Amino acid sequence: MKYSIIIPAYNEASRIESTLRDFASNFPEAELIVVVNGSTDNCANTVRAHAYFHPNARLIEVEERVGKGGAVKIGMLSANGQLVGFVDADGSTAAREMHRLCTLAEKHGAVIGSRWKSGARVTEAQSLKRRIASRVFNVCTRIMFGLAYKDTQCGAKVFRADILKRVLRDVDTANLAFDVDLLFALKRAGITVFEEPTEWADRSGSTISLAIASTLMFTAIVRLRLRHSFLKMVVPVFDRLFQTHPVRLHHGVRVLILNWRDVEHPHAGGAETYLHEIARRWVAKGHTVDWLSARFAGSEQQKTIDGILMHRVGNRVTLYFLAPLYYLRNLRDRYDVIIDSENGIPFFSPFFSLKKKVLVLYHVHRAVFLSQLRAPFSWLFVFLETKVMPFIYQRVPMVTISQDTADEMLRVGIGRNRAPVVYCGVDARLHRTAKSAAPKVVYLGRLNKYKRIDILIRSMTNICRVVPGAQLEIAGGGPEAEALQQLTRDLGLADNVTFLGYVPDEAKSEVLGSAWLFVMASEMEGWGISIIEANACGTPAVAFASPGVREAVSNAVTGMLVHSQQEFESSVIDLLHDHQQRSRLAGAAFQNSLQYNWDRASDEMLEVVIGALMDARVHLFRHGNTWSILARNNQKLIRPLNELESSPARDVIGAAEVSLGKFEGVSHGRV
Repeated sequence: MKYSIIIPAYNEASRIESTLRDFASNFPEAELIVVVNGSTDNCANTVRAHAYFHPNARLIEVEERVGKGGAVKIGMLSANGQLVGFVDADGSTAAREMHRLCTLAEKHGAVIGSRWKSGARVTEAQSLKRRIASRVFNVCTRIMFGLAYKDTQCGAKVFRADILKRVLRDVDTANLAFDVDLLFALKRAGITVFEEPTEWADRSGSTISLAIASTLMFTAIVRLRLRHSFLKMVVPVFDRLFQTHPVRLHHGVRVLILNWRDVEHPHAGGAETYLHEIARRWVAKGHTVDWLSARFAGSEQQKTIDGILMHRVGNRVTLYFLAPLYYLRNLRDRYDVIIDSENGIPFFSPFFSLKKKVLVLYHVHRAVFLSQLRAPFSWLFVFLETKVMPFIYQRVPMVTISQDTADEMLRVGIGRNRAPVVYCGVDARLHRTAKSAAPKVVYLGRLNKYKRIDILIRSMTNICRVVPGAQLEIAGGGPEAEALQQLTRDLGLADNVTFLGYVPDEAKSEVLGSAWLFVMASEMEGWGISIIEANACGTPAVAFASPGVREAVSNAVTGMLVHSQQEFESSVIDLLHDHQQRSRLAGAAFQNSLQYNWDRASDEMLEVVIGALMDARVHLFRHGNTWSILARNNQKLIRPLNELESSPARDVIGAAEVSLGKFEGVSHGRV
C-alpha cells in the first residue's frame, strides 16, 4: 500500500460524502481511513454507504469523543501505507492538491501544506476573526516552540510511516493543537519538515465555535510547553484544572512497584512472590516494570531479575523514609502507574507522586497489630491502617487477594467500594511426587509469631503417641526460628520435628509432595497460597478456619478446617490413619489447584492497572502487534482497534437521514 489518507470526522454527515467522492477518484492507489469519533449524526452511515462501492475506504468508528488529534492517531496506528497523511473532512483541501503533497513527501519525507506561505492560493478566505486568531496562534507557537512555519494548522500533512513511528508515542494532544504537538515532536527528533504553499478553501459549517476552539488550543499548547520544560512535574495538576483530555499512546505500560522486599530478600514471602510472578509476565509481554524495596546484606543497589529492574535503598525501617526521596530524585516521570504494596503500612505514595496508583492490600493487619505489638505501638499502627490510610488513599483503586480480605476491608472502612480480588497463581513447575514411607506432615511458610507454628509443634506430642513415627517438617525462615527450635527441644520432639530452613522453588515439589498432609495454624492470611501449592503436589491440608485460610480449603472436600488445637490433632490423626479418605481429599485438592494460575492473575491485575489510567478519556495500548483502545465509556476495558472497523460491503446500515446521492441499488438496511 503506497498511501494512507486519514480523515478525522466529528458530525460531518453533511460534508463527508463529497470529500470521499473526491478522494476516491483521485486516490485509487490509497486506503482512505475515516475515523468517526463521538458523532451524533449519520456520518458513520454515510461512510458505510460510500465504502460499499469503494473498497479502499475504511471506517473506524469510535464511540468516544477523542478530538481531531485522537482520531488522527487512531488512524495512523491502523494505517498500512508507506506514506501517511491526514486531511480535514470538510473538503477544504482538494484531493488533487493532497495528491501533490503526497508526491512531495516521497522526496522530503515530511510535508505540510501552508495557506500563508508565498505562492499559496486561498480560493475562499476565512472570516476576519478567524484570520486574526490564526495569526495570533502562529505567533504564539513561534515564541513558545520555535516552530518556523507560517502555518501549522492547515489540515493537509503527509509523512513517511517510519518517521511517524519515531515520534508518535510522544504526541498526546487530542484537540486542534495536535498539529503543533506533532511538529514539535518532529523538531525534537531532528526531522526537517518541508512547508509547501497549497491551494485551500474555507468551508462554512464548522462544528466548533471560534471561542471554544481558541480556548482549547491555547490550553493545549500551554500544557505542551509545560510538558517539555523543567516545570513538567506540574502537568498532572494542570490536567486537573484544565481538561485538555490528551490521548496517550502506550507501547506497553510502565509500572513502578513499591514493596518493602524483593524476591531475593532473605525474608521474602508470599507478597513478594505474588507481585514478582505477575510483574515478570508483564515484562514478557512488552511492559516495563521497576521495583523499589529495601537493601539487605550483600545486595546490589540495582539489579535486573526476570526483566524487572530492582532499586534498593535503606532497610526495613528507613525504606519508608528514603523511598520518597529516591523516587523524586531518580524515578519521577518514568512511569504510568505506581503499585503501592501495603505490608502493614503502605508507602503513602500520594504524598510524593501525582502518578496514577493501585494499592495492593494482602490482608487487614488490625488483629495482628493488637495481638503482636505492645501499646501504644499497636494503637498507632491500627490508627494508621484503619483511619489514616483510607483517607490518604480514598481516590486510589485497591485490589486484594481473597474474598475474606475484601470483606474485612469493607467492614473496617478501607476503600470506598469492595476491592476486586486477584487470586494468587500456582507455580507450574509444582507436581505430585511419591509419598514418604513414614507418616509425615509439613508446614511451609514464614516463621512469624502470628503463624502460630508453636501449635503445630505442641500438637505433635499427642499425635506421636497415637501415630508412632509421625514426622513434622517445618520449611521456611523467619524471626521465630530460634524460639521454635528451642520449644521443640523443650518438648523432647527433636526426633519428630525437623526444621528445613529456606526451601528453593525447585525443591518445593519434593517437600510438599512427599508429605501426607499440609498443616497450617495461622490466625490470619491474605490468602493460603502455600495450601494451594501443597494441593498442586497432591497433598491435602488441615488448617485452622482463619480469614484467608478458610477460603483456600473446601472443608471435607479438599482438606479439613478446624477451630481448636484439640480438633486439629484429632483431624490429623484420623487422616494419617485413613488412607482412603486422605486419597479422596488429595484428588479433589489437586483438581482445585488447577484453577489458580499466574497467567490469569497477571491479566486480571493488568486490567486493574490499566483501569487506574482513566484520567483521560482515551488511551491506546500496544500488545505485540495489536493496538487497543481503552476508554471510560467502554463496557469492555480494552477493544482492539480492528474491532472498531466496519465491514461496509457486507453490512451497510442506513437511516432516513443518510444521503445516498447517486449510489444506485443501495437500500436502507442490510445489503
